[in-house]
Amino acid sequence: MLNNIIKPPAECGKPVIYLYPQSEIDVNVKVGIDRLTETIPAYSSEGWTVHAYPDGSLYNYADNQTYPYLYWEGESDNQSSANQGFVVKRKELNDFFDRSLAKLGLNKTEITDFKDFWVSRMLDNKEPYFFISFIGTKDFNKIAPLSITPAPDSLLRVFMYYQPLKNFVNVPAQSLTAPERKGFSVVEWGGTSNVPWRK
Repeated sequence: MLNNIIKPPAECGKPVIYLYPQSEIDVNVKVGIDRLTETIPAYSSEGWTVHAYPDGSLYNYADNQTYPYLYWEGESDNQSSANQGFVVKRKELNDFFDRSLAKLGLNKTEITDFKDFWVSRMLDNKEPYFFISFIGTKDFNKIAPLSITPAPDSLLRVFMYYQPLKNFVNVPAQSLTAPERKGFSVVEWGGTSNVPWRK
């Protein structure tokens, strides 16, 4: 039986934001979520202001440090449903994410970062299957809208919901498509679950 409603407070686990400008540029990023619980680098009342480079590296003015992405965790009082998705065997998680995240538009580095964070946490559960669904940019904007100045030419947000399962169940398959990445592009991934996922 699937508990496929992401209920408030929906906890957003390690969303990370990558900024890829075409040329060096200062960027301000704000996350519009009800409660931020952790951020790297530190998040001020004005959000993050960074100097972004085309290779994705970010110089943070507040602490004079360079980061590969902006990291946040938080809780939202909004809810979203996960009515479509996939049921995946635990031993097939890596291959599943390689295929699915590429279809959603993530590059190899972003896919590796995603798997490094999530797969080991998922495998802490002993169940043989996982229900996995992806919430796209439109629905994720309702949970945690982003304010980015200057505005990007393309925004890709991938948010995963997973639920460990003792038995295989049939679920409606989810169609995975990727928007075009163009110009100043911003990419974000994150996730949550109906079970504890923190190490």
